[in-house]
Amino acid sequence: MMRINSGDLNTNYFHGMVRTRNSRSTITSQVAEDGRILEGIDEIGKEAVDFYKNLLGMANSSLKHVTVGTFQKLLFHHLPEESSLCEAIFAGKITSVIKKMKRSKAPGPDGFPAEFFQDNWSLVGPVTIKAIMEFFDTGTLRREVNCTILTLIPKVPNAGFIKYFRPISCCNFIYKCISKILVNRLKEVLPQLISSNQTASIKGRLITDNIILAHEMVKWYKRKNVSSRCALKIDIMKTFDNVDWGFLVTVMLAMGLPEKGIKWVQCCLESTTFSVCINGGLTGNFPAKKGLRQGCPLSPYLFAISMEVLSCMLNRATARNVLPYQPQCLRIGLTHLCFVDDLLIFTKGSGEAVGTVATILEKFYLVSGLRCNPSKSEFFCAGVTEEERGLLASCSRFKEGALPVRYLGIPLTAGKLKAAECRALVERITSRTRGWQAKLLTYADKLQLIVAVLANITQFWMNIIQLPKKVIREVESLCSKFLWGNLEQRKKAKVAWKHVALPKEEGGLGFRDLWSWNQACLARHIWAVLADQETLWIAWLKEYML
Repeated sequence: MMRINSGDLNTNYFHGMVRTRNSRSTITSQVAEDGRILEGIDEIGKEAVDFYKNLLGMANSSLKHVTVGTFQKLLFHHLPEESSLCEAIFAGKITSVIKKMKRSKAPGPDGFPAEFFQDNWSLVGPVTIKAIMEFFDTGTLRREVNCTILTLIPKVPNAGFIKYFRPISCCNFIYKCISKILVNRLKEVLPQLISSNQTASIKGRLITDNIILAHEMVKWYKRKNVSSRCALKIDIMKTFDNVDWGFLVTVMLAMGLPEKGIKWVQCCLESTTFSVCINGGLTGNFPAKKGLRQGCPLSPYLFAISMEVLSCMLNRATARNVLPYQPQCLRIGLTHLCFVDDLLIFTKGSGEAVGTVATILEKFYLVSGLRCNPSKSEFFCAGVTEEERGLLASCSRFKEGALPVRYLGIPLTAGKLKAAECRALVERITSRTRGWQAKLLTYADKLQLIVAVLANITQFWMNIIQLPKKVIREVESLCSKFLWGNLEQRKKAKVAWKHVALPKEEGGLGFRDLWSWNQACLARHIWAVLADQETLWIAWLKEYML
């Protein structure tokens, strides 16, 4: 409540928050590629600029050029000639897009968040509309409009190397509006162009579809006397950063997207320049030559278009009987599941099949720039001998993994889910509550955090799997301890949790009973089957289970 009441007023509370956040986000030292310790802000800035200039500011000259005709033969889906992608842009549409943009988002180099334009639209609206219309009329974008701040977010605690930071792009507001308009149009056509194996950023497709179907694919892997099968969990190196622009443009042409719309996208990519933010200051300025920006609204959709080529390469290989199907995959033509860069490939557990997958991945890299990382990829197999396991490892150059394994945040297991396999959920909730304990929160503050944060973390799991009762009791216990005291000091609850979890109308605090809510979440999947929704896992269910 103090955060709500005081906000960013010039108070001790505000300055305490600023100091805490600064101490967490300040980069004090880094290790250079040659092993030198860098401590000065100038040295760290130069190292960061050099790193990202090599990563984003240099095109990959070793890639092969593929013609539009070649991709047209490979791709399964093409856009009909009548497309809304290049419809005329009107002032009303621009205004509508800007009014719907989220507030309190980090601004780009211009320093203007969405709320500045929304609250002062009568003053800045006409010139903003004019600037956006100029882009769609001329197909050109001034570099100062598309300059971008690379904000470095550590992937691991105490990141000591620049490569252990994730570069998030903060774009100017005018560019965000342009990309939002393009995204709204791409959303309408991508379901016709992207195979059902991909679910990320595609209208009507959900992450839960991939996870449920992946569970069905691996549930036989611990059983004896099953036919040979293999699942490969692929990690792609520097996913967004390595997409080749020439490849992307060629694929869009092959899909039948209108040239005018492609030129708009091409202009958004090629006019990009980067500056790196180190401890609040900007350093360097260099043009981009490849890659998609993490933080740009267009990037997830363009990446889905790029990955469609790999989907079609795998599907064409099975159509030509070069790549065998895993059992229970033939009837729906299932070769893989893809959610952004989380890729699972299913095939027969033979060296020849796995070698074919490795060849396809290498060919995909040579045209797209997206390379598999063998050191972080794994394979899982069943129905094979020890000698065949060694052959699979040799052909794939992956290490053999063991189930359960985390896939899209959920444990992928071949048997009944055990409480020990849900430790990640319990640990995440424990970590969150420990981080809040030092903030001297009131009961109302804690109540809001449990409802808005902890409940959502738990619900993601409950939407997909039946949590063991032991895990549900542990989660409820953590929430109760956090509400009435803290995790370290045992303190008697003022009200039993079963009463706390009642609706407010019945005297409770409005928490949900987790066991009942888990059942309700899973019942939604029964409704999806009865409603005959067109998803890949329901298609599989109808072919093999119903």
